[in-house]
Amino acid sequence: MMRCLPLVCLLLTGLLVAASFAEPAIAPDWQVHCSKDAKLSIDGGEITIQAPLNAFAHASAPLEQDLVTISARITPSNPPAVTWCTSIFVLWDGGNWCQIGINEQPGGGGKRYYAVETEQGTTRENYLAHCNQDKPHFVRIQLGKDCIRYFSSDDGRKWTCVR
Repeated sequence: MMRCLPLVCLLLTGLLVAASFAEPAIAPDWQVHCSKDAKLSIDGGEITIQAPLNAFAHASAPLEQDLVTISARITPSNPPAVTWCTSIFVLWDGGNWCQIGINEQPGGGGKRYYAVETEQGTTRENYLAHCNQDKPHFVRIQLGKDCIRYFSSDDGRKWTCVR
């Protein structure tokens, strides 16, 4: 399950937009994409996404600006998903995107924050700091003028830069 913090968005196809999910339904400029058994709902100013292992669900909205930050509280899948882990993404220019989530590092590296960047067809995967995959975590992507930063937090207030 993924919960989106109030006044912060989840996943965007342009770039990120600050949004309040205070309404009982998602705003008309957002699109919802869910596989058959997945569900996206809004309650108490948060978006909640529930999807079975290896399914998908996300909300997206366009944005015409840079220098943005997105944050979400995520609960990792258990067992970890095979192809995609529970994550937040920022997408721009078609196939260019970045992601931070929680996944198990192959070869016995343990459970870690996991960041992926795809730019102009080249993908870089990074296994970052160790974390407990049995509890929810807050993750954040920050797009700077010439960089992408990834953060983690136990409580959503105090953030640690993990890359």
